[in-house]
Amino acid sequence: MSMKKLFAAFSAFFALLMASVPAHAVIEVTEVVKEIKDTVTPVSAIGAATLIVIVAVAAYAWVRRAIKG
Repeated sequence: MSMKKLFAAFSAFFALLMASVPAHAVIEVTEVVKEIKDTVTPVSAIGAATLIVIVAVAAYAWVRRAIKG
């Protein structure tokens, strides 16, 4: 086996070895889930306020168009 092929084989082996290490790591997601659940209320409030503004602008334009005739 030539030196290049040996180096390529070892490189591939170590790359696969290092790629499999994070696959078995335990990822703690409880903090992330808690943060997402905590942001539901503010995000809903912002969405509701945005929807109210859009509907108010549309209603104003509709009434203005109706008055102009």
